[in-house]
Amino acid sequence: MRTLKMSLAALGLAALLTSPALAQGPRRGGFGGGFGGPGAFSGVNLLGNTSVQKELKLDDSQVEKANKLVEKNRSKGRERFQELQGLSQEERGKKMQELAKESREETHKAVTEILKPEQRRRFYQIRHQVLGAAAFNEPYLQRELKLTDEQKEKIQKIERESAQETRELFQNSEGNREGLRDKMVAHRKATLDKVLGVLGDEQKKTYQEHLGAPFEIQYEARGARP
Repeated sequence: MRTLKMSLAALGLAALLTSPALAQGPRRGGFGGGFGGPGAFSGVNLLGNTSVQKELKLDDSQVEKANKLVEKNRSKGRERFQELQGLSQEERGKKMQELAKESREETHKAVTEILKPEQRRRFYQIRHQVLGAAAFNEPYLQRELKLTDEQKEKIQKIERESAQETRELFQNSEGNREGLRDKMVAHRKATLDKVLGVLGDEQKKTYQEHLGAPFEIQYEARGARP
């Protein structure tokens, strides 16, 4: 099957759903409907990606466990998406924050059970690359960077503004998925640059350490493991 080589910047598109700033939108047929729904790029599903498995050097037993877990998670993801239908924006925002928390807990559990310590470290580096600016909503990374309340507020403001801009990009895309992807890649990079501007030098250094070496994921054109 033909594969598509895409940068993490593009593939992290759906991962922006982990941002509380995006939790209230867009509505059905937008972000969630067109790009796989909530959890499409969760850590559990990322663990099932073939190129990630190769990067982590998983053995056959680990691959089997990861793939079974991904299939189970996909089914759960569809159920979760249905739970969001018909909710008000406020209700949807709260529900998506709950789902994001559940996703983090499930990811940690899966990574702990399946991966070896050195594999875990690399997995989380890849996950942070995928998440982009949304990674700064991860409690663990916030603690590692020692973000102040003021910094958290500034980052949340950047994400709120980014969320509005994202919704406008989707609304104005006119069904041009390729053009939308290119615009989202540029927008995502700009948002991350703004967030990095909030950090001090030591915090930036720590963040880079949590990214590790750049990694390019390969996805199958259809039936890809996100």
